[in-house]
Amino acid sequence: MRGSQLTLNSDQLRAVEHSAGPLLVLAGPGTGKTGVLIERVSHLVGERNVNPERILALTFSRRAADEMRNRITARVPEAERVEVRTFHSFALSIVRRHTGSLGLPSAPEIVPTAEQWALVSDVLGDEDPEAWGLPPGAFDRPATVREVYDLMLRAQEHLLEPSALRELGAKTARPYLVRAGEVLRAYRDRLGRASRTDYEGVVQYALRLLLPGGQTAAEISGLYDHVLVDEFQDTNRSQMELLKRLVPDEKPNVFCVGDDAQCQPEGTMVRISVRVGSGRGRGYPKWGFKEVPIEQISEGDSVVSYDVSGSHLRVSGSKVLETVKRPYNGWLIEIETENGLRSRYTPEHRCVIRIGSALDGMQAVYLMRRGSQYRLGMAPWRAPSQSNRNGIHMRALAEKADAYWILSTHDNVKDARLEEAKISYGYNIPT
Repeated sequence: MRGSQLTLNSDQLRAVEHSAGPLLVLAGPGTGKTGVLIERVSHLVGERNVNPERILALTFSRRAADEMRNRITARVPEAERVEVRTFHSFALSIVRRHTGSLGLPSAPEIVPTAEQWALVSDVLGDEDPEAWGLPPGAFDRPATVREVYDLMLRAQEHLLEPSALRELGAKTARPYLVRAGEVLRAYRDRLGRASRTDYEGVVQYALRLLLPGGQTAAEISGLYDHVLVDEFQDTNRSQMELLKRLVPDEKPNVFCVGDDAQCQPEGTMVRISVRVGSGRGRGYPKWGFKEVPIEQISEGDSVVSYDVSGSHLRVSGSKVLETVKRPYNGWLIEIETENGLRSRYTPEHRCVIRIGSALDGMQAVYLMRRGSQYRLGMAPWRAPSQSNRNGIHMRALAEKADAYWILSTHDNVKDARLEEAKISYGYNIPT
């Protein structure tokens, strides 16, 4: 018995029935991209009699992989043997099967993130902060340790070996990159001696197994007739290289879906790194930033970006590899801060905001989505029973929600309950 089929428009149907060779499907948010991928699997198994065991589907989170696996099985029960994994899970699976080819006595143990931070902190104990252009005692701060960890992670994601990171630092007169290369080398050596690795290290091991021309590479790539990738826009360089080595044919059967509209319109002011002088008396350049319109950014510029690591906001620089300009006809989300700063984004663009303590003690009414189901709810902004973590976020984790939206905030439970009831009645949304 098969599940209900997604109603496809002409473009989606053309993608699902694509004959052979690579195909990239680009569409905006909420247009059913993952559904198209699932219908593609259904078409391959049900209409073309492709062996499910020779189909590999890749995505970026365990939750997304679990959901995709469940949706595929519900749609086509005989497709339950389709291999659905995250990139890291797939890399780990082939490393475990081929430890001998890597010269390892056993499969490396994955080190939890907290232990990775602790190891980086230990390595940094031998470093002089001044050589990084930092004040004394900088490496005693957990936030600085995480910034160094993030820098090394990005280097690995971009396939930069420690020597290449050192060379980049010397070439661009950025001594902290030279030192980061040394720390990355020491970090890797310590992990290797203990037969341990991190998730990005697993991808590096997998890339070694898939070196072109090797017997192991031919054996692994020969396992799959079709490879499908969800959220293709999120692939980093190492994952892209993994995909290319996995399907080395000139015209492989690779089916990718992604959103190419995660961007900002002209006029958006963006911070880029600029040289502003020499730092700390050693003749090294000192770097600051300036704001320029996004359309003036060029290849090679370093954009100052913000992201979240756990509960901490981090700042890092991302080198621009390519700029793309194209027309866009769709929704834009505008965010305005209390001091009047405004920024506009396409709906899927990630925007990191520090709220601070402004909403402590408030009650929030939220809309939550899991799959195609929506519900309303209310929760304290900070939950005392959950170590003062965001109450809505904790609810979302507990209910395995895909997304949530904060609709309103209130000084007390009574007003929040009233607003929740009004929205529920007005829009017929369950609570």
